[in-house]
Amino acid sequence: MFRYVAHADLDLYTSFSVFSWDIRPLFFADMNMFSDRSSSNPVLPSELDLVTGLALQSGRGELSLYYESDMPLDRTGLVQRYLALQLRYEFEWARKSSAASTR
Repeated sequence: MFRYVAHADLDLYTSFSVFSWDIRPLFFADMNMFSDRSSSNPVLPSELDLVTGLALQSGRGELSLYYESDMPLDRTGLVQRYLALQLRYEFEWARKSSAASTR
């Protein structure tokens, strides 16, 4: 029913250059908690998703190694865990304006 979210970035070092790329190393953490509308208290979190990792950012790109754990809070059960390596690039796709000129 509800989602509680927190995110933190911690710079580990000032930017440094490698092959003319300015690289910024950082530690990051994401926390998502979800509540269950069918429980006796629908506001109380019932699941926790926690992600922690290390990343190297340069311009619009990022290489990160992170660990994710998804676990129930209100009962025992399956806890999903995995380690991942992710390469990400941020971009924006926009159409060119085709506005007709009216004079």
